[in-house]
Amino acid sequence: MVKALTGDDGLLGRLFASRDRSLTAPDDGASGPVDVSGWLSPQSRAAEWRSATWVLGVGMVVLGLAVMALLTDNYRLRKSQRMVLPPPIVVAEEGKDVVVRVVPDMEKRPAIETITRRYIREYIHDRHTIILNEGYMAKVWGRDGVVYQRSSVDVHKQFEKSADEQWKAFWAAHIERKVVFTAPLESLGDSYYRQELVLIETDSNGEVSRTSGTVVLKIQFVERPVAEKYVRLNEIGLEVIYYKIQLEKA
Repeated sequence: MVKALTGDDGLLGRLFASRDRSLTAPDDGASGPVDVSGWLSPQSRAAEWRSATWVLGVGMVVLGLAVMALLTDNYRLRKSQRMVLPPPIVVAEEGKDVVVRVVPDMEKRPAIETITRRYIREYIHDRHTIILNEGYMAKVWGRDGVVYQRSSVDVHKQFEKSADEQWKAFWAAHIERKVVFTAPLESLGDSYYRQELVLIETDSNGEVSRTSGTVVLKIQFVERPVAEKYVRLNEIGLEVIYYKIQLEKA
């Protein structure tokens, strides 16, 4: 069996013999062996390697430049969409520093609509979310929260009455509530907005109830003094001056 594979008459012997003949056979009818020394020389292999390396290097440079151009364009686009707020005016009031944010014609500023929509959705979410944690709820519904910082005086007074009743009822029944938006925030014109949502309530036994709702609110942009630590909660001076929610069991 070994002879059949390795002998001159074996399979491997015939394959190598045919390979040798192909290297020495004339390619155009001319007599004499074909010179293959150039194919196998170290100089040729080095030249091919240098050529391939050069092509690869050029390709990497071109790819790098393309990526840098893409990142630069993206940065410029984001920068152009970023809203530049006017610098705050710091004044003294009863020995405390307060900040007055001057926001003229905020409705006309580039990208203000995007920020306004985010502020409104945060307001709605925090206004209707209830977590059975007194410290958390005191922060969300108190002066440190967006509900207080983005409500007019009248709107917040109305909220305080219902919020206190809701908190007592939910605490006694061990129920928590979360808010899920079911549609994009819709502008109705004249600074009115509408938001479709679902309020999901879960009790201590894991039972879940869902209530569909529609919020309609109106906003305005105001200039009012606020404590410096609260500026981040309302940098654009947004104020909710009308708020109504209509609920319907899902």
